[in-house]
Amino acid sequence: MGSAESPLEMFNRLMGAEEDKSAVEAQIQTLIAVIQQSEEAQTVTEVREKIVETNNELMRSHLANASVRSGGELFLRYITMTELDQPRFDDTRRVLISRGENFLSRIRQSLDRIMSMALPFINHGTRVLLHSRSKVVLALLKRAAKAQLDFQCTVTQSLPDKSGERMLADLQQAGINASLVLDAEVGVALERVDMVLLGAEAVTQSGGIVNKIGTYTVCLCAHALNVPVYVLAESCKFLRAYPLNQADLDLELRYPASAERTRTKSGGQCRSPITDYTPPQYLKLLFTDIGIVPPSAVSDELTKLYL
Repeated sequence: MGSAESPLEMFNRLMGAEEDKSAVEAQIQTLIAVIQQSEEAQTVTEVREKIVETNNELMRSHLANASVRSGGELFLRYITMTELDQPRFDDTRRVLISRGENFLSRIRQSLDRIMSMALPFINHGTRVLLHSRSKVVLALLKRAAKAQLDFQCTVTQSLPDKSGERMLADLQQAGINASLVLDAEVGVALERVDMVLLGAEAVTQSGGIVNKIGTYTVCLCAHALNVPVYVLAESCKFLRAYPLNQADLDLELRYPASAERTRTKSGGQCRSPITDYTPPQYLKLLFTDIGIVPPSAVSDELTKLYL
């Protein structure tokens, strides 16, 4: 991080440099740089305060999502979870940076672990419904295509940003048989598929997920039609939150800085939510880097991450 570059500027630059860089990866790179540059901090408490302050700043980025909140909490826990008794604080800082780099390495390796567990669920002739554009789901489907598996994808348009259209283009570019349907058509489309594959911006302690607006509707329809819903998510997205419904979801998760503004009939402006919450009873399994986890086990796994 250059001397004139703020943490928020660095985060936005990293996200812009690579189209498929995850928000958590860019966040952790930024936090490591903050620790390296925070020479005025001379205690672990001061470093913690700086990290918390930086995380709050990053949440204001238009490129941030719910995973930035969970990733920041886990990063802070990971680098300070054991004793840091060093003769000089410069030595302590180096330990913190080393642990941070190890945490970043684990995040980068998580994708391969998830794909290795999820790939056996895709077979010749499998018909998959997708909502929005998930980098993890896209990577899995590309790997399945390389394995010469003949499967079909149906992608929702995913308004308001039409992220499903981007997903469709990526799939077709990879030679994958894919078609687009309107969001309102999802109930009809689900009658023609074998499973739903989703990513997640965050996995809550309840075992539910926070994801692109419309996910809840997709999962409700899938549940009614007995179509299993599988979620692919890194464990760094496990969030200490226990919403019971949409109203329980924190405003910063429902209305991130990137939420689009729409004009009301009276001439005022309001923000449309860009995420919703899907309760655990509508999800079949979660594929994570720590294993294949049923929604009911997420709370226990989250507890282990913080021990």
